[in-house]
Parts: sequence; structure tokens; C-alpha cells
Amino acid sequence: MSNTVKCNKRARATPEQQAFLESAFASNPSPNCKVRENMAQRVGMSERSIQIWFQNRRAKVKLNQRKASIAMQEEVLRQHCLVAPCPPNQLPCNVLAIGAWQRVANGGDLICSFTPTDRRLTWTLSEGIHRFQISFPVEMVGGIVAEFNAPFAQVVFTLIGLPEFALEVDGAFVPCTDFTEAMQASTNLRHTLLGDCQAMRMQLMNLLQVFPELSGVTQIMPSMAPPPQRRMSAIPNDIQGFNVFTKSRSLSLPNNNLFGMQPMIDTMSPQSDLSNTFPDTNFISGPFDLL
Repeated sequence: MSNTVKCNKRARATPEQQAFLESAFASNPSPNCKVRENMAQRVGMSERSIQIWFQNRRAKVKLNQRKASIAMQEEVLRQHCLVAPCPPNQLPCNVLAIGAWQRVANGGDLICSFTPTDRRLTWTLSEGIHRFQISFPVEMVGGIVAEFNAPFAQVVFTLIGLPEFALEVDGAFVPCTDFTEAMQASTNLRHTLLGDCQAMRMQLMNLLQVFPELSGVTQIMPSMAPPPQRRMSAIPNDIQGFNVFTKSRSLSLPNNNLFGMQPMIDTMSPQSDLSNTFPDTNFISGPFDLL
């Protein structure tokens, strides 16, 4: 039986062959069949072995680029989250996502606030000399789901109706059409805020104290480490994570597109006891499913 079974172990390249292939890869990472045949004659390998070596070598380069991209994005987002203490009645939002559209804060051009007197939540975005707003009354909040995984926090507001859109004209905000990319805010009622974990926790507590009726529709998810390469996975133009630092983040006037980034992956987990997070607040579980 052992005589009929052949071992198909692939021969490993010698150091001399490896050096030659590395040099060839540096000048041409994707050689065609004729070039591979010439290489095979020079180094004493089969053309198929050289083809496989180049395929593996290209895959290794992509993997290294992917890891570098993840590290860069995590560092940039970490720097975005290392901001000054958040002003009163303002959520420390560094990334705002609505459907497939996202906006990254840069120098105070994204402010997510709530006003007790008007009983409204407002997302204010700036682009050059223009300022835009997305706002809605507290009564329109159907649910809040918060997840705190230091150093970041994610808070999702689910609305029960469409928000209002406004453009600043002569120092006053006037109603306008949906300015988000592909009018995402008119079709998607989930508004996701990403920011510093500790600051977001404090300001969410403040929000629930200002509007205690929101406690009954708020869920605090148990803290847990995100799956490897999920929340900030390598994202060469896909939606495995959120490519917030390589896409355009320009904002256009109404009737044009607001170009944002790719959507974040939702990593919500089962509901936990709110009293573990906010012991001084009485919470009632919301009667709806936010996930």
C-alpha cells in the first residue's frame, strides 16, 4: 500500500533560488508565462513552481499592506478620539454614520448636540464656509443602543420618523433637502455615533438625565473585545470595516452628493442590565428590537 501512495510535498526553494526570485519580484511581481519559463530554466525549477511562488509572494504583500492599513486607521482614529473634554450637552462624536454614508470629524466640523429647551438632537456638519444640520425631536427617538469597548464607544439612535435637514444662510438655518450621499438619511433611520469611550459614557448619562423618558428605550450592551480584524478590518474598497481615512469626506450643497466613507460593521451583542453601567438611573427595557 505504501508503494502506491506518493508523497506530493512541494520542494522548497533554495536560498539561491529564493534570492533570484525576490530580485525578479522586485522588478516584475506578475511575470507572464514566457518570463516564468525563462526563470525556470535559469534556476532549475518548474514553471508551475515559479507561478505558485509569485502568487504566494503577491498574497504576502497584500497581507502586509492590509495589516499596515489596519494599524494606520486605528492610530488615526485613536488620535481623533483623544480630544478635549466634551462641552455640556454635546456627544463626543468622531464618526457619524447613517446607512452607507459616514462623516469623520476634523477640527470641530462635526458636532452632535442636544438642547433641553428645544428638546432636540442636532448633528451639525461644516464644509468650508457652509454649515448643514440634521435634527430631530427627542420624541422621534425610538431606541438607543450603546456599546462601550475602550477606547471607543458606539451609540446607535434609531428614529421612528425622518429627521429635518437645514442649510445655514446668512447666519440662520433654513430647511433644505437631504444632503447625505444618495439621500441615505431619508431611507435609513439608524444614526451611529463613534467616539471616545469614557467621554461618550458620561455624555450619554447626561442625555438620559436631561431626557429621562429616553431611559426606557435605551440598551447598554455588555463590553466585549471586538472580533479580530472586524470592526477595523482591512478595507480596500469593501465594507468589512469602515474605510474612514482613505475615502473622500467632502460635503456638497443640497441636490448634490455628500461623499462619505464606507459603513461600519455593527457588532452589537445581547442586552445587559443597564444598572451595571448607570447605577443611579432607573432603566426600563424598550419594547422593540434594535438589532
